[in-house]
Amino acid sequence: MPTLFRRDRNDAFGGGTDSRPVPSTSGQKPPLEQAVRHRTIRAEYQPIVRLDSGEVVAFEALPCVPPGCPFDTPAAMFAAANEAGLRAELDQVAHAAAYRDALAARLHPSVSLFVKADPRELADDPPSDLAELVALALTRIRVFLEVDAQAMMAAPARTLAGIEKARANGWGIAWDRADDSPDAFALIPFVRPDLVKMSVAVARDHAQPDADRLVNAVRAYVETWGASIVVTDMACEEDLHFAVGIGASLGQGSFYALPGSLPAGTGAPRRPAPILRPLDVPPAQATPYEVLTQARQPASGTAQMLEQIADGLARRCAVDPEPPAVIVSLPSRKPLPDALLDRLTQIAPNTSFLTVITARPPAEPVPGIRFVSLPATDPLAKEWSLAIAGPYFYAFLTARDSGQAQEPFRYSHVLTYDRDLVLQGARALLSRLD
Repeated sequence: MPTLFRRDRNDAFGGGTDSRPVPSTSGQKPPLEQAVRHRTIRAEYQPIVRLDSGEVVAFEALPCVPPGCPFDTPAAMFAAANEAGLRAELDQVAHAAAYRDALAARLHPSVSLFVKADPRELADDPPSDLAELVALALTRIRVFLEVDAQAMMAAPARTLAGIEKARANGWGIAWDRADDSPDAFALIPFVRPDLVKMSVAVARDHAQPDADRLVNAVRAYVETWGASIVVTDMACEEDLHFAVGIGASLGQGSFYALPGSLPAGTGAPRRPAPILRPLDVPPAQATPYEVLTQARQPASGTAQMLEQIADGLARRCAVDPEPPAVIVSLPSRKPLPDALLDRLTQIAPNTSFLTVITARPPAEPVPGIRFVSLPATDPLAKEWSLAIAGPYFYAFLTARDSGQAQEPFRYSHVLTYDRDLVLQGARALLSRLD
């Protein structure tokens, strides 16, 4: 297939992963800081097209390394910016450069502009000199925010808050580089991206044990939620056939066009990149018990019965061929019992994300388990919760002590396998994981 858009300057995306620190001379700011402060970051653009027609529905903005900066790739530049405390501002400057180009090229409002950003930083307002441009762009440009598993794994609460802000602006969400962290795919329903991007090279490499599992998980998510697959790095007709075969509807790569300038006067696509309805967000400080009892009548049970249910769910996690995300909350202010720690340690290797929220985390780290301290003032301190979310299995058990000490059935609880309810309850737990 002929190239849709001719590249009109040298490729700034060479190989290598140079992450050497930015050199500086006495009395001068490092080159990267100068580029950020002087707003000299520029971008190139690569189209995203419909596989069945070749119609362009979006352009991805790819920031370029500014002249004088000693980085082989944009990834190395962003890694250095992160270390220097410039990541948030670099994101904003790169976005502003893309918005400026899109406005100048009169990008059609139905053609989407993809930008990468760390969603944890989206709470920051843009610098004053860029605020007017950003405000104008948000009224005229259809933006898609590309997020990846790294931010979600590191700081779920801040990541989800940033995504909610992007959604409030009318942005779409794309899960970028799904092939980089296949185990983290269990977290994708909490983000509920409209598009999932994965590299054709990884998806086709059957020698990699995770390749088939990743493709199956992506297809299951797309079928469940109505999202779309974007296959990237496409370079030949065979890649096109593979992408169509796994159910992708969109593609990107040199087979269609190399990165280059944004073309002027783009027309309206017949079928723009789709944007889904976002996941319902529970109120701030809501607890899982409060969320689930709005939809389900709680039952009464004994402590032994609840322990048996929780143990059965934990055994399910230990043998699940698709590592799930598991979140546990425990109200006791006593140290965790050894038996419980042993059980958590057993299931940890077969989970993609295991977090325990408790008033008394262990003094020493436990491999594979993240512990989060639970303040006594948090309403969650009155509840027990176990949330399990995987590509194909969802379960949530939450309970409260009724306070009737002499009554054996003193625990009011809800057990549900309803996917949407599980995600809403688990979202209430994730909001506490900064």
